[in-house]
Amino acid sequence: MSGTFRPKWGGPPFGGVDNWISVYKGLPYGVFRTTDLARPLRLMNRRFFVAKNLPEQDAFYIQSNFVGDDFAQQFRSALHEVDKVKPRRLIVDLRYNFGGDGSQVPAMAREFIKREDSSPWRELYILTGRRTLSAGIMAAVAVMDNTENAVIGEPMSAPVNSYGDATSINFPRTGLHMDLSTATHQLGNSNDVSEFASVDVPAPFTFADYAAERDPAIDPILRGEEMRSLPVIAVADGGSAARRVYEDRTVRFRDYTWWSPPAEIALRRAGQKLLELKRFQDAIETDKLNAEIHPDLWNVWYNLGKAQMAAGLTRDALESYRRVLQIDPNNDNAEEIRKAFVDAGIVLN
Repeated sequence: MSGTFRPKWGGPPFGGVDNWISVYKGLPYGVFRTTDLARPLRLMNRRFFVAKNLPEQDAFYIQSNFVGDDFAQQFRSALHEVDKVKPRRLIVDLRYNFGGDGSQVPAMAREFIKREDSSPWRELYILTGRRTLSAGIMAAVAVMDNTENAVIGEPMSAPVNSYGDATSINFPRTGLHMDLSTATHQLGNSNDVSEFASVDVPAPFTFADYAAERDPAIDPILRGEEMRSLPVIAVADGGSAARRVYEDRTVRFRDYTWWSPPAEIALRRAGQKLLELKRFQDAIETDKLNAEIHPDLWNVWYNLGKAQMAAGLTRDALESYRRVLQIDPNNDNAEEIRKAFVDAGIVLN
């Protein structure tokens, strides 16, 4: 298991870092432990932390591979630079973060949270992958839950509710070694039994990508391709724009069994924000999309009804409210909904 905490392209788990030859120009693995800003972004430094401003692409790149004692300070310093340059795109690469000290995550997350109301970036991308482990998962989820962002790449090594804090056990008679989890980490809702953590835009790596120095996650972002999440698109460009992207992605990503549309709560928040901004038609379109994706949840129909009522579309709103009562006649808003029918002079069957 000596290869557990290093990228898979380093070589077989024998010998030391100077014996492992990478597919990038045949360089020994050890050279990637020092920073070289001329190398591809993901390879500038594969030890702990690196950041780089990309003014030509109006972007700023941060890669964190370990949650150590200076984890929060590393992000604090990098985000101070982001404050100065105000890039359109901020890319936070956690694809190779194998974990560390999870107690450092809240301080790091606060650096993003305190900028959320007036962020120096316009688009935030979080990159995850199968090598995002342990406290690396905690860091990704903390940023995902507290910012408007898009998750790009592949699912992390475990879902948001999973096991961790492994201890090592040796079996001397057989020569085998086992890492055994000792704790349960509940980073999401208690009823979340998803096998995979959410990814907005799949971007899996292939060996051909490595050999050709391509990065299927970063390159499209820097080219300006549409990589934002549906909730972000809905708030920025409207519900109709989000629908068009959703329809495109359901076709493009249908072969990825681990991809799924946004959670109900994510689109609900986008619809609520649009309603607060009095962008009624965009709120309605966003809530309609949510209802189509999650038709069996009463919440989506209730929020659609609220948006329709705010837009003066009383008849449409009552039809949405009727769906709420059909799905859950005893939901928390049932009394309010029944009163809306009474005020409209309609008798419910």
